[in-house]
Amino acid sequence: MTIAEKTVSAIAYTLAREHAGGEGERLQAPFNDVARFLEYELAHLPDYLRPIVKALTVFFDVAGIIHLGGLFHRQEPNERLRQVKAWRSSRLSPCREFIRFYEALSLFALHSR
Repeated sequence: MTIAEKTVSAIAYTLAREHAGGEGERLQAPFNDVARFLEYELAHLPDYLRPIVKALTVFFDVAGIIHLGGLFHRQEPNERLRQVKAWRSSRLSPCREFIRFYEALSLFALHSR
C-alpha cells in the first residue's frame, strides 16, 4: 500500500468516525467501504487533477509531522481528528477545500450504506 493510499484510508476512517457519531449500527466501523469509495473516486478524477490531489494528500500526511510529530496515517484517531479540524478551520483556502473534498466524498459513501 502506498503512502497516498494509507493516508486516504486514514482520512476516510477519521471523517467517517467523526460523522457516524452515535448513529445506528449501520454507520459504525469498519469504514473499509468508505476508504475504497474514496480510492475509486480518486482513480477516476480527470487526468489533470489526479496527480495534484495525490500530491496534496501526501503533503497532508507529511504535515502531520508539524501538527502531531508524525505522519498523519500513523497517528491515533483523536490526533488525526485534531489535524483534520486544524485544516478545516485553516486561514488557507486550499487546506479548507482539501478537507471539504474528502469530507463530501466520505459522507456520501457513509450515508449510502
